[in-house]
Amino acid sequence: KHNFLMFGEAFDGRADLVGSFTTHDLPSAEQMQAENGCVDDGFEDNDSRTAAATIAADIYTDLWICPGDQDFYSVSLGAGSLDVTIDGWDAGATDIDLQVLRADGTPLRSSAGIGPSENVALCVAAGATVIRVYGIAGDSGPYSLLVDHTPGSCCTDDALEDNDTFGAATPIYGP
Repeated sequence: KHNFLMFGEAFDGRADLVGSFTTHDLPSAEQMQAENGCVDDGFEDNDSRTAAATIAADIYTDLWICPGDQDFYSVSLGAGSLDVTIDGWDAGATDIDLQVLRADGTPLRSSAGIGPSENVALCVAAGATVIRVYGIAGDSGPYSLLVDHTPGSCCTDDALEDNDTFGAATPIYGP
């Protein structure tokens, strides 16, 4: 639950308080950082892998990246398919990227485009997986995060199976 103040123009040209409203999905005025005008979201202080906010597979809106900041989220899942998407920023003014890591910090996959969304899809083992969201060159702005998980096996055999051991390796011939 967040409270906001609404301002209008007073008869003498100055801003004047004209009312307030409450919402459940916008950041509160108390979250504004006066030094740079950026908004801290409710998951701060999640600025490192070891301080990652614990989340579940779900949709999270009204998140913010501030200049020089990065956000980390830890999600504990069973083995299966993990699909992570971030979106919701002005791609003409901001570049926000996405990385998925093992719990120990080893990178698994990244998405570093220049469009208005980033997506990573991969198979994960059971346990904690870390999601890193960061602005490029000090970029900042709002974003949404979608974490989707489908339990079970996400790997299918290809046409060259059964080649899971050295002895069963499939020969590959060049042109």
